[in-house]
This record gives sequence, C-alpha cells and structure tokens, in this order.
Amino acid sequence: MKTALVLGLVGLAAAASAAPVTRAQLVAMAKEGVDPAVMKAIVERDCVDFEVDAGNAADLSRILPASVLEAAIACRRGTARTSGPEASAEPGRDGAAPAPGASAAEAELRVRATFIGESARLACECSLDGRAMATLVKEEQGRFGEAVERAKIVRESGFVAVLPGRHSVVFRCDPHGREVPFSFDVAPGERRTIEVAETALRRWKLRRTVTEKPPTR
Repeated sequence: MKTALVLGLVGLAAAASAAPVTRAQLVAMAKEGVDPAVMKAIVERDCVDFEVDAGNAADLSRILPASVLEAAIACRRGTARTSGPEASAEPGRDGAAPAPGASAAEAELRVRATFIGESARLACECSLDGRAMATLVKEEQGRFGEAVERAKIVRESGFVAVLPGRHSVVFRCDPHGREVPFSFDVAPGERRTIEVAETALRRWKLRRTVTEKPPTR
C-alpha cells in the first residue's frame, strides 16, 4: 500500500507538471521498496533535477539501485547537450561522453565488473574521461565468515555514446577504493565493453575488452 501511494504521488506530480523527479522522491521510493525497474522507467520518462557526480555517487549508490543512477546520469547528460549554455558548441570537443543513442559517426561504450559472490556489499564506481559514468553494485551475500557460494556475479552498465578517438575509463572498486585505469581508442560505429574482475585476493584487474566492429558494406 505504501509503495502504491508513493508511486502514485510521484506519477501524478510528473504527469501534472512534467517536472523532473527530485532526489527526495527517489530516496522515498527506494525506502518504500518500489521495484527498481519502475523507478528507472520514471527517471527515463521525467529525468531528475540533480546531478550524479563524484561528490555524491557513493552516497546515492548506497540508497538507489545502479540502474536508476545510470538512467539519471544518462538523462542529465542528454539535457545538458540539448538545453545547456554550451549546447551550441561543437559536440563532445572536450572528449566527454555525449548522450546515449549513438549515430553512425559515433561509437558506444559500456563497463562491466565481475564480482566474487562473498559476504559484504561491494561497488565499482566508473568514470569516463573524468566524469561519473556508472556505479556497478554487488549486494550483500551474507556476513563475513558465513558459507557463501563463490559464484561470479556480473554487473554491467548500458551502452553510452562517445565520439571516436581516445578515451579513458577509471574503475574505483571496493574494498579500499582501488583504481583500475584504462585508456583506449574507438573507431566510428564501434561498440566496446571494458571489463574488470575481482580476484581471489580481493584485488581488481582489467580482465578484457570486447569490441564489436561496425558492419562492413
């Protein structure tokens, strides 16, 4: 009942005013147990009125599902391109990722983290060219020392459009916030997945990059 009430209020407010979803509304939905898929759909429809960046990503990722944060980042990036003060400038000239939905002249990128299924909640914060891109989260499997199946748990972001050329991704992963940086070049139309993996010693390493070449004519 509480979930239905929160969702109904948010939906009515958005429908009436087309206002972006606030941070407080998202937090309320998460605390009331609203399905992450529903929260993501609302964010994709109405966007949000706040930025997700390096300063608040850690706090938000403890409350909101990764898919919801990714949708918030994507919608804010799209808003900045179409309505911000720099919208008339040359797109992506600073190398940062443009909005999702790559054209034939753009490339696409996503990040992936492979966790070991054990004990505590772990997260990898991913940045692209110095800007927050995604937070990949493995939820708690059990308390430390409990028997937990050590299966591999994969988390990945959606694809983000980038301009062809040189880019840099940094993964900052628990425990201890260890960084795994990686620089690479992408060609027009290319789709690239960059994956890191947690080792048995709870360290992180670049596992592989998977490239899908553009179709040939």
